[in-house]
Amino acid sequence: MPLIALLQKANTNNIKLSLNQFFCMVFLFIPGLLFSQSINPTSLNVKYTVEKTYLQFDKPYYAIGDTIYFKAYVTLGAENKLSALSGILYAELINPDNKIARSLKLQITAGTASGDFILADSLKSGNYRVRAYTNWMRNEDYAALFEKIVAVGNISPKRTPESGESVKAKNKTLTKQTNKIDIQFLPEGGSLVAGNYSKIAFKATGPDGLGKAIKGTVTDDAGEEITSFESSHAGMGSFALVPKAGKTYKANITFADGTTTVLDLPKAEATGYTLSLNNTNSDTLRIRIAGGGNSPMQKVRLAAQACDKVYYAVENNSDNKYFSAAIPKKKFPTGIIQFTLLSPTGEPLNERLAFIENHYETTLGIKSDKQNYSSRQKVNIQLNAKNGAKPSTGSYSV
Repeated sequence: MPLIALLQKANTNNIKLSLNQFFCMVFLFIPGLLFSQSINPTSLNVKYTVEKTYLQFDKPYYAIGDTIYFKAYVTLGAENKLSALSGILYAELINPDNKIARSLKLQITAGTASGDFILADSLKSGNYRVRAYTNWMRNEDYAALFEKIVAVGNISPKRTPESGESVKAKNKTLTKQTNKIDIQFLPEGGSLVAGNYSKIAFKATGPDGLGKAIKGTVTDDAGEEITSFESSHAGMGSFALVPKAGKTYKANITFADGTTTVLDLPKAEATGYTLSLNNTNSDTLRIRIAGGGNSPMQKVRLAAQACDKVYYAVENNSDNKYFSAAIPKKKFPTGIIQFTLLSPTGEPLNERLAFIENHYETTLGIKSDKQNYSSRQKVNIQLNAKNGAKPSTGSYSV
């Protein structure tokens, strides 16, 4: 089984990769690290084609009697190139009772298709779902199908505001909500390991779903203060900790209104691994992996993938308790990259996500034929698409 297929299952329980499966791969060589010889990363990827669908809608919400207009983009692979694989797109409007209210078969031309659902007066209001897929996509898991929730309300004598307009809230009697704030402590890479330097992120969320400001201190089981912390944005922040074996730690939290609470931090494991990532440099991503206790470092593997494609994979051939690497960001596409640490037997140990932004995407410029228009006058616009200094061809929505 190719590495990418194994990584797609890395979050399930009790997954093991056989040595025969993993040794069919040859790993990249990174200067300064004791890894094996370099390879072509494409040999690590699945050999079948992955097709995806995305629908763009004309509005974020609708009323009974409206028409839902949408444009579909069908793409192939990690590069999201327009697909010529499938010729038919299936689109379904699913009502709040989880029954298909409308269905369409749309012809795909050059990777795109357009369609609409008329919201007849016989339909009831509620949260509808629009699902879209090709026959090829049905080879994948159900989660691979495109699905979006669309709110549909009753017809109002007043005009329904368009996207971007402000809506004045009416005075309503609200049920009293609890003031309980949900606080999560999230060790980087997934777990704390005794003796290993770790970064712990935290997030405080109120009953309204918004972040809440908090601050506090971390103390050990003897009451000694280890460090302090304070949220920096939307109830989120982080602090560093080197947990000691046999000790437990608590977070003493103070809220904005002066109330306090005490929560236990995740328990540090005697053995295991920590995966730390520094993404602050504009050109380079730095990774550090450390083993705790008697955790073996020989044959520990690290792989990075995005959009079902492996871009980076290494295997450690040293007995040192840690190794690190500086990886040029240009190796990866723009988007979310998933780094997974695998044991010598192929068991997923740690995972870390990173967002990479490479400034080489297509830029769009829009210019109208004049500055002012009268009511219902036709507007002519010129769309200028470039990839760097070169013109870029494609299908665009305005």
